[in-house]
Amino acid sequence: MTRTNVLGAALSFTLSLCLFGSVARADQAAPVDPSPTAPTVESAPDSDRTGAVQLDLGLTFSRFEQQVKTEIGGVAVSPIVSETTFGLTLFGTVTLWRFIRLGAFLQVDAGSRRAGRFLGVVGGEPDISDRIGGRFSEVWFGPLLRLQYRFVFAELGWGALGRRSDQARDDLPAEGDTESALKTSARVAWLFAIGGHVPIRGRFSLTLRVEYRIRYYDRRDTTLDEDVVHGTQNLTPFIGVGVTL
Repeated sequence: MTRTNVLGAALSFTLSLCLFGSVARADQAAPVDPSPTAPTVESAPDSDRTGAVQLDLGLTFSRFEQQVKTEIGGVAVSPIVSETTFGLTLFGTVTLWRFIRLGAFLQVDAGSRRAGRFLGVVGGEPDISDRIGGRFSEVWFGPLLRLQYRFVFAELGWGALGRRSDQARDDLPAEGDTESALKTSARVAWLFAIGGHVPIRGRFSLTLRVEYRIRYYDRRDTTLDEDVVHGTQNLTPFIGVGVTL
């Protein structure tokens, strides 16, 4: 499946959530008691109502770097290790019953990673060689279960579709193929997260969450040579905007 197809599937799912939520709310509309003596009850968040659709969109960013210098504060040189990652994440859930929400997620990450070896000081400057690395990109898409009490939630997701293109992983061939994207194993591709919503105004909120992802890549178009697997895990903070439809 191409990245265009993944994005198209995510858009279709989001539109389906919105339609389902609109129908469910219409079916559950209740008359308002006009009596001035009716007691005032604190209303639950809009997202607690059955059929409510919650969309959360956010960005992630991380930068890691290591250097060797001849002195603290010395002239900057090329890092021994460096990694930069940008991410875009979309979550969509619909409330099935009070605390239980079901939906899907789409995550797209892109960046670059490089590493080398420090061989010593030559001509007063560090000598860095044996550099490896390159650009990478990753697409994740799958179902999501969210358990939420008022503004706090926990999530469990499964990466049903995962693709990673990584220039640095030409050491993981599959019958001589080192160009095709790495594909996740269906057995280990999980997402765990905790977070919460901070109300901003009306139906909008600030979404704060921390997620842990673990996945194994076991093939390209065919199984990786010698049946090896490549494991990856991330612990990532997330800041975004949520809206209840």
